[in-house]
Amino acid sequence: MSGEWKVVKVVSAKTAGKEFFPASDPLSYRIENNQLTIGRNQICDSYLWLQGPLEGPSVSGEYFSLGLGESAPLGHFRLSHD
Repeated sequence: MSGEWKVVKVVSAKTAGKEFFPASDPLSYRIENNQLTIGRNQICDSYLWLQGPLEGPSVSGEYFSLGLGESAPLGHFRLSHD
């Protein structure tokens, strides 16, 4: 959780399922070593993260949860803009 985190403002979101990723929750992001991480970091020991490399106009990567000493894969994501 270290590093410089900034606030995400979600303008619009389409997900495969309503419960896939809580885009309406407060979110933050960081970019470190050309890697984007977007997270729901407000709920202690119940973090949800999207993480992938920055490559052109879109980002694809892994969706996973972080808790007390463990991580669990939850799926994949793709972000793009119009």
